Amino acid sequence: MAGVPVTYVKAHGALANLAADNHNVTDAIARANRAVSPNLVMLAISGTDLAAAGTAAGLQVFSEVFADSTYLTNGRLVPRSPPDAMIHSTDTSAKRLVEFLATGQMPTLNSLANDLAAQFTCVHSDSEGA
Repeated sequence: MAGVPVTYVKAHGALANLAADNHNVTDAIARANRAVSPNLVMLAISGTDLAAAGTAAGLQVFSEVFADSTYLTNGRLVPRSPPDAMIHSTDTSAKRLVEFLATGQMPTLNSLANDLAAQFTCVHSDSEGA
């Protein structure tokens, strides 16, 4: 992929979860993103402090939701270590995403729903059926 320009940056995995509510981490990621290039789009988990930090740094931010991850009632992702963190059924993931696109609500572990907004959807490539 030599010569292909980088167009976006995404804090991945545990770093993204840490950045969801930690202002020091979110600010560091946003500043680093801007220092590399203010034209890079920053991806952030929908509804997190990282999205706000990117916007405050003058970056274009795309919020993302996860089709195959479970959510807590506070809108945060369940860390991947518990057995119920990932949704292994492609049918369930697809139904959740279709429902989210229609309503803006993402189901949580306890069947409640969070209002989220997103311009990007993540499906983990290391998940069964991805």
